[in-house]
Amino acid sequence: LAARRRVLCEKPGGWGVAGPARGGGEIVEACAAQGLVLHENCQWPRALPAFEALHPGAFASEPVRFAMRMSPGDRGADMLVDALPHPISVLQALAGAGEGRVCDIRFPMRSPDGHLVTLEFAFATQTRRIACRVELVAGTPPPRELWLAIDATRARRDIPTARAASDLSLADQDRRR
Repeated sequence: LAARRRVLCEKPGGWGVAGPARGGGEIVEACAAQGLVLHENCQWPRALPAFEALHPGAFASEPVRFAMRMSPGDRGADMLVDALPHPISVLQALAGAGEGRVCDIRFPMRSPDGHLVTLEFAFATQTRRIACRVELVAGTPPPRELWLAIDATRARRDIPTARAASDLSLADQDRRR
């Protein structure tokens, strides 16, 4: 950023600073002010082939609904910064080429006990619109719960103890990919 070059960062862009939500926002604003491209590297689009292997034909038609549940380690606004790049990167991969945007956001809704935060929004491109729901569960010990659903199909992240936590294997009942 200081060299006025395109910026590539890992998810979330605000890690390593006090208050990732504020730090990430400052990076976005600085790139926008300088007209620089900002790209955030997210791994979850790599899970889509495993999703297709679990549910052959799941992508035969363009998805209209998407949901994802995660259990980020952070809380409050920092929890959103930590978690939201994952579903947005999957939505970008599902929507294909072109710019997509998040719109029609319903502000986070909390469960009565405060452990579940739900965010509903639409992801729109010039030709498509995907209805989205993201659930964030606070206070879950590792391995943290994670699943994603596309239209009527769903898969959970599977982290067998013999594999690294960064493995993006998916499972559905007794099947694993």
